[in-house]
Amino acid sequence: MMGCKVDTPLIIKSVGYDAPEGIVTYTLTHEYRCTHSALKLLERGNIWKLEHGEPLSFANLDEEAGFYKSLGMSQKVIFTDTESELWPFGGGIRELQHGRADQLIVKDRKNQEVVLIKYDNAEFGNRMRAAELARLGC
Repeated sequence: MMGCKVDTPLIIKSVGYDAPEGIVTYTLTHEYRCTHSALKLLERGNIWKLEHGEPLSFANLDEEAGFYKSLGMSQKVIFTDTESELWPFGGGIRELQHGRADQLIVKDRKNQEVVLIKYDNAEFGNRMRAAELARLGC
């Protein structure tokens, strides 16, 4: 285990609670491993902020979408006519316009099929939907 003497801030990727003798280890970016006493907190991450009701920070909407998807806070909208996640492009646009979906992802350009995503966080969903409709010229 390293003492973690590095000058560049690192991000904790995982926490190991099962180390021998009850020692908690942290796996950091660039595969450094450290004990708690070797770390200095510079900033809280978005998961901590979400759990504590603090504002989240992202570089862009795509990064924010990835965050919510990674936490299971989004669902694919099922096309009930076929019981599939694939929608015809026109139907996908209609679902966005009516607020039943927040994001449209093209899956098959040739057949013009898309996947629709609905986010649990309504405020983010509204922002994503507005951006999607603007991107699609609707």
